[in-house]
Amino acid sequence: MYRRFGGNPVKHKLWHSSNASRDWGTVAIPTRVQTLDECLIIVPRGIFDRLQFDEETCDGWHLYAVDYSPSVKMLGLNAYVVPVNAYHRGGSRMQRYYYEILKKVLKKHRDRYRVIFTTCGVWDTRIPVSDQRSDKWARSKVWAVVLLLRAVKHQAQLTRGPCREHQSA
Repeated sequence: MYRRFGGNPVKHKLWHSSNASRDWGTVAIPTRVQTLDECLIIVPRGIFDRLQFDEETCDGWHLYAVDYSPSVKMLGLNAYVVPVNAYHRGGSRMQRYYYEILKKVLKKHRDRYRVIFTTCGVWDTRIPVSDQRSDKWARSKVWAVVLLLRAVKHQAQLTRGPCREHQSA
């Protein structure tokens, strides 16, 4: 679906219909990321033959790409966002089973990641999801600053430059 924002075509953005005002940013070249959204995921057949989706961890519709991204990292590979227009028509709120699957994803990756980034939130792998969902937690300005600093540090580690195939001569 082609989406317009403010009368101008949106280029290379991901929009979630549950929060269409939230700008997830733009990319001009393939950009390495920690996780992907389930809106569109492309896995080359040879890689998928080596590592399929984990149906025990993600036994429902949600978070299979979020789980797959750090899992494929164990093969020495990375997840990339590519510059395409995408619009994800989702629900207005996350259902209970989203959080049930999220608990399993966070537990699975706890030893390698302190924070898991998704388009629906930033999740600490060592703190119960139920605590992170609470109003008190969400309003915590101190925690927001901590997550922001972690995100900046993590992004700096991920973006030490574009992948070699796309560098300008």
